[in-house]
Amino acid sequence: MEDFKTRKAEYLKKLRNNPKIASEIIKNLDDSESDQKTIGIVIAPANDKELAFADYLFSFMSESDSLEKDIFNDEIEKIPNEENESIELFSDIINVTKNGEEFSSIALSNPEYLAKVLYQFYVSYISDTENFRDAVAQKTGFNLDNKIEATMFLIYFDKAVEILKKQFDTKQDIMNSTSEDIEESNRLLNEFKRLHKEGKKECTIDSPEAFVKKLTNLLCDVIYNLENDNGD
Repeated sequence: MEDFKTRKAEYLKKLRNNPKIASEIIKNLDDSESDQKTIGIVIAPANDKELAFADYLFSFMSESDSLEKDIFNDEIEKIPNEENESIELFSDIINVTKNGEEFSSIALSNPEYLAKVLYQFYVSYISDTENFRDAVAQKTGFNLDNKIEATMFLIYFDKAVEILKKQFDTKQDIMNSTSEDIEESNRLLNEFKRLHKEGKKECTIDSPEAFVKKLTNLLCDVIYNLENDNGD
């Protein structure tokens, strides 16, 4: 097994070679004490536990970024609404919270289930936001043609997003996390990666639209890297 110094050097090399991912992590944090601590851990992990957390966070953000690009490039299979467990989850959360009750997140403690609903949410929401919201609204009894009901629905929808986001809260006390916590995080990441790989479409000749999307992504990455290089 490699020692901490070697593994830290490998992690920092990944960080330097992927400035966009590092920038995304930092952008999602604020000036609070806990977030500043997280930034310090991401940039300079001081021990095995911090390195494990930093590497997990970087790997998760990198995988999410890769999935978003694949969705944008139409390289991921669509998920039928009737098979989409993330639609069911959002509907359950909204139905509970609109009745003034508190949603029990016990089911979300399972890493494999959490990875599945997160993956399905990414694929469905990014590829067709309107369809996803319409499906959830239908299951929760909101008429989106009515402005008041549509506004109420968006408020409850945002609450559901927040409940899901809490499962990925990076403000946790790293030093109090256990080996089981780290193992569960890695189980989630591995399942998320597996679903991403499994969900990729078989290689076909690109349509003009897909080619334009890929070219746009490539140009955006090049421009981003040039801007950051000039800022050094």
